[in-house]
Amino acid sequence: MSTTQRQILTIDESNLATATKREYWYRLRNFFRDSQITSYDELIKTPNEDLENILASYCKFLLVKVRSGDLSPNMIPKMFKPIKFVLVINYKDMIVLGD
Repeated sequence: MSTTQRQILTIDESNLATATKREYWYRLRNFFRDSQITSYDELIKTPNEDLENILASYCKFLLVKVRSGDLSPNMIPKMFKPIKFVLVINYKDMIVLGD
């Protein structure tokens, strides 16, 4: 078994357009602020079942904001895009998101 730890890829290291990187990073910071996960490292290393529960809780949090008029319902998919992107570039998407 290897003791080498795989590096975590970030949005800044991707080939996304600068404007997209800025938007994704803004939304990812909101996720880190409003969820139990506070960093890339935690996002990638959180066990799948726990991550699914955290993402469901975050979705419920966003739905409360929609009901209160603080967030457009059309924004919810956009709030999850950078989370999914980070999971995809770090090979965790199939496990958690079921794609």
